[in-house]
Amino acid sequence: MSKPQSKPKKTKHTAKSQAETKKIASKLLQDMGHKGIICLYGSLGAGKTTFVKGLSESLGIPEMSIKSPTYTYLREYITPTHSIYHFDLYRLEGKPEVARHMVQEVLEKNPDLLLIEWAEYLGSFLPEKRTDIFIEVEGDTDRIIRIEER
Repeated sequence: MSKPQSKPKKTKHTAKSQAETKKIASKLLQDMGHKGIICLYGSLGAGKTTFVKGLSESLGIPEMSIKSPTYTYLREYITPTHSIYHFDLYRLEGKPEVARHMVQEVLEKNPDLLLIEWAEYLGSFLPEKRTDIFIEVEGDTDRIIRIEER
């Protein structure tokens, strides 16, 4: 008999600045034990990379080092204590097999933290155990950040 799936744990936050977005990210990472898979969703400019900067800064990686991997697809950050892989799948829309192959290759390295912007482009290949972050723009500066832990 298959095990019943539990409902994802959901929380909702409002960030009124980039600093607040980073603070929410840092708290999430602390709650996760600094490990896991985080999938980020939101429109262009919503704050996905800002959220990633908050996660990375809490691991001691300077903000200046964090750049969106839109044109390279992947950036890797290795610290003395963590391996972090940051995907941006924006340019892989409609190519879920390619995206899956790239993500699967990194998963085989057993990273401490895997961050995937535009995770919806993985289609049905999304990892089962993950934390989904949905960022919505509200007004000029506010962001609604919904977190669903699966």
